[in-house]
Amino acid sequence: MSRRRRDLGLNIAFALLFIGGAWWLGAAALGSFDYNWGWRQALSYLVRSDGNGGWAAGLLLDGFLMTLRLALWGGVACTLFGLAIGLLSASRFLALRMLGAAYVEGVRNMPPLVFIFVIYFFVSTQVLPPALVSSIGDAVESSAVLTWLFGPDDRIENFLAGLLTIALYEAAYVAEIFRGGIQSIEKGQWEASDALGLRRWQAMRLVILPQAFRKIVPPYTNQLISLVKDSSIISVISVQELTFSGIEVATTTGRLFETLLLVAGMYMIICYPATMLLRRLERPQAARL
Repeated sequence: MSRRRRDLGLNIAFALLFIGGAWWLGAAALGSFDYNWGWRQALSYLVRSDGNGGWAAGLLLDGFLMTLRLALWGGVACTLFGLAIGLLSASRFLALRMLGAAYVEGVRNMPPLVFIFVIYFFVSTQVLPPALVSSIGDAVESSAVLTWLFGPDDRIENFLAGLLTIALYEAAYVAEIFRGGIQSIEKGQWEASDALGLRRWQAMRLVILPQAFRKIVPPYTNQLISLVKDSSIISVISVQELTFSGIEVATTTGRLFETLLLVAGMYMIICYPATMLLRRLERPQAARL
């Protein structure tokens, strides 16, 4: 028997063993308590009638879409913030390095809930003045495309506050990824840039960062996936994302298990395809290293 066939047989055996074990555990868990499943009530919050014979997003689907928006714009924002802080941390100037390190260590050594409350109550109100929020809300209200991208205009203030909070939190981890990537580039690359007459910022932009980006793709993509899951924590500041909506549905219907399983499945719908896509993006970069 060839090695390939033997490995295939072992893989099939392990897969069947895993499926059988999972089935047994599930059956044992379901049989250990008396519970009447009521999926219809929970599923009814995915879509609803709009009153005109059509369909509209229900509470759970609304939360799902809000989580997608947070993941999209949060990924963009935390990348920009993280790159800026990472450049500070990798600077040759001590004061800038200390500034970057202070932010990173401050965020990483603070409980996430405390950080979220601090940013929400003390920072977002200053960074997001009412006039700016109002103007963004008016723009969203007048454009169907912007409504899809940013959510309903009556929730724009909560969305922007939640977006700023999650972006600043994730930026600390993204900054460390960028710093590590920049500092992993050999010193000879800097020396070669100097020999070509490039200024430091030109060397960083044209020589160092392109090489660093290739090295940081795996940890960076993992952090983007973590951002999707971490966005659930901003439900504590009443941002109506998927976890917040799930809690509301569970409280309203009393169907806790069904709702939590639905919410978990909806997170899986976001994270698994994103993971597969990002893995495909990693392969060309890994081949160049």
